[in-house]
Amino acid sequence: AFDKDDGATLFTAGEDGVVNAWCLLDLVDQDCQSSSGGGSNAIHPFRTWSEHHLPVTSLCVLPGSGCGSTRLVSSSLDRNLILMELGGTNNSSKAFDGSGGARTLARM
Repeated sequence: AFDKDDGATLFTAGEDGVVNAWCLLDLVDQDCQSSSGGGSNAIHPFRTWSEHHLPVTSLCVLPGSGCGSTRLVSSSLDRNLILMELGGTNNSSKAFDGSGGARTLARM
């Protein structure tokens, strides 16, 4: 799933129960370096959520998050829905816990 605002972030999820946020420019740049014989630096997601205990089955970026944030929801075989937020201007302590403004908002 792509960030609905500018498409610069790619969100992925899989059988390991992990949701990742990737900078699309980093992925494209790495692809260009590989095809031109450049270095083989590993690309890593800039944010990872490990909230699910079984494979993730659905991932959706929610429209209209606003305030510079992106909200997404994931579902899993563990029968949980997880609502996550990346960025934003919320001044709660959770937004400044070293996670770069990313947090889990709810588990349902």
